[in-house]
Amino acid sequence: MPQFDISTYFTQIFWLLTTFVCFWFVLDKIIIPRIAENIEARKRKYNDLILKAEQISKKAKASLVEYNETITAAKNNALEQIKENEKQLQEYIIKQEEEVNKKLQEKIIEFEQQIKIDRDNVLNRVDEISKDLALKTLHLLNIKDVTSEDINNIKLLEDKKDVI
Repeated sequence: MPQFDISTYFTQIFWLLTTFVCFWFVLDKIIIPRIAENIEARKRKYNDLILKAEQISKKAKASLVEYNETITAAKNNALEQIKENEKQLQEYIIKQEEEVNKKLQEKIIEFEQQIKIDRDNVLNRVDEISKDLALKTLHLLNIKDVTSEDINNIKLLEDKKDVI
C-alpha cells in the first residue's frame, strides 16, 4: 500500500497542509465574510423590521386611543341627541294633548248645546203631547168646551208661579 510508504509521508503532509491552508484561506477570505455579511444583513433587516413593528404598534395604539375617543364622543353625541329628541317629543306630546283637550272641550260644548236643544225640543214635544192627551181625555170625559188655548193658559199660569 503506497500510503504506508515512509518516503511519501513528507509529500502527503505537504499537500495536506497546502490544501488545508488554501481551504482555510478560501474560507477565511471569501466564504466566512460572505456568511458574516449575510448574518449582518439579516440582523439589520431584523432590526429594521422590529423598528417598523414598534412604529406600527405605536400608530396602532394611537389609532386605538383615537378610535376610543371617537366612539366615546359619538356615544355622548348620541345621548345628547336622544335627550333632545325626547324633549322635542315631550313638547310635541304636550302640544298634541292640549290640542286634543281643546277640541274635546269644543266638542263637549257643542254636544251640550245640542243636548240642550234636543232637551228643549223633547220638552216642547212632551208639552204638546200632554196637551193633546189632556184634550182627548177631556173629550172622552165629555168635557168639550175646553180648548187647547185654555190648556196653554193653564200652563202659562203654572210657569208664572214657578218664576215667583
